[in-house]
Amino acid sequence: MKSFYYKAVRRRKFTKLLLKAWHSTLRRYERTWGTDDLAYVYGEQANIGLLAVAAEKAGGLPFLEFSAERRKGQNVHQGRADLQIITHSKQRWDIEAKRVQEKYDAPDLRDSIRQALKNAVDDVRSLSYRSEQAMGIVFVIPYGITRIREEWESFVKLVTELDSLRADFSAIHLCRQDIWGNTPHMDCPGIAVVGRYVFKRTKKIPAR
Repeated sequence: MKSFYYKAVRRRKFTKLLLKAWHSTLRRYERTWGTDDLAYVYGEQANIGLLAVAAEKAGGLPFLEFSAERRKGQNVHQGRADLQIITHSKQRWDIEAKRVQEKYDAPDLRDSIRQALKNAVDDVRSLSYRSEQAMGIVFVIPYGITRIREEWESFVKLVTELDSLRADFSAIHLCRQDIWGNTPHMDCPGIAVVGRYVFKRTKKIPAR
């Protein structure tokens, strides 16, 4: 089985570079922590931090958990933005994230991912000042996997069916079996990121 999967229906070079670096970052934690723990089993903020580390590894400059204005209808309130990355070419990407942690074969897992992704996208759209490029993402952490090949592959199949998830891309990290199988998280061999882009509409200039 592959340790890293990436699938996209809307391709952006930055996203693939970032998610490959994310996979590599998780590998570094696995080499350092060994069987003591797994970095990806924790909450949304911990996983955003790991993505920020990956952004720096990919040549970007991350800025996370900062104050930001959010707009809902005519109301504006002060909130927090999850992550902004400035790339080496000085593009800015705003990223809002959610987390789903459910049993890999839960009957409502697809619906949970789809709803969480919608919520992440809504969070992006609520930012009063967002970058030209942005994305909503969901960290999907499955548990209950005991027979790695059959059960893991069913999870991979679900998170790569992008149309049914209403997603633009997904990436999957699989931990080394000799590590995850001897950690306190023996039923959680990996993690996925599912995402959708949110681009600003540019106004057309009337022809003269």
